[in-house]
Amino acid sequence: MKKTLLLLAALLLVASCGSKNKKSDVDPVQKAVIQALLAEDEKLESVLFDSFEKVDSSTFADELLRRKKTFALRARQDELLYNQYLKEGKPKNAQLRSESLRKDKEVSRGLDSLGAALGSRINDIAFYDYVFTGRGIGEGYTVVFNYVHASVTPDCRVLAIRRKKTDLHKTTGKAIPGYEALIKGLPEEEEEEAR
Repeated sequence: MKKTLLLLAALLLVASCGSKNKKSDVDPVQKAVIQALLAEDEKLESVLFDSFEKVDSSTFADELLRRKKTFALRARQDELLYNQYLKEGKPKNAQLRSESLRKDKEVSRGLDSLGAALGSRINDIAFYDYVFTGRGIGEGYTVVFNYVHASVTPDCRVLAIRRKKTDLHKTTGKAIPGYEALIKGLPEEEEEEAR
C-alpha cells in the first residue's frame, strides 16, 4: 500500500512538473509573431492565440521563381507601355518606361546570380507560412485576428503578416540573401511593390 501511494505521489509530481514546463515553453515562432504584432500596433499590450498552425513552406528556389515571374510580368507591362507611349508621341513617358524595363531586366539577371550564390542551399526552406486566430489586447482596445497569415523564416524572422492570404508573399523576397540590396536601385514605389 505504501509503495502504491509513493508511486502515485511520484507520478502526480512528474505530471505536474511536466505540465508546468509545457506552459512555460513559448513557441519561438509565436513569440516572433507576437513581437511583430506589438511593434505594428503600439496600442496593443498583449496577444493571445486561439489557434496557430503551420500551413505551407517555400524553398529559396520557390521564392526565386516567384520573384522571377513578378519581374517578367513587370517587364512585359513596361514594354507594352513603352511602345504605347512611343505611338502616342510621349517621349518622356516612353523614356521612364524604358528605364523601368531596363531595371526589371537587371533585377531578373540579379536573381539568377542570387540563385547561383545560394548553391546547395537553393532547396532549403526560406520560410514557413502560418495561419492564426486570436486577439490583441490593449487598454480599452481589442483587435480580433481572424485567420491572419504570417510568413516566418526558420530562424524566426517575420517577413510578412497579412489579413489576406493573397497578399502574404508580396514581401517575402526579403528571405533571399542579397535580395533587398538588389532592388535598392528601383524607384521607391516599385521597390515597395517588389519586396
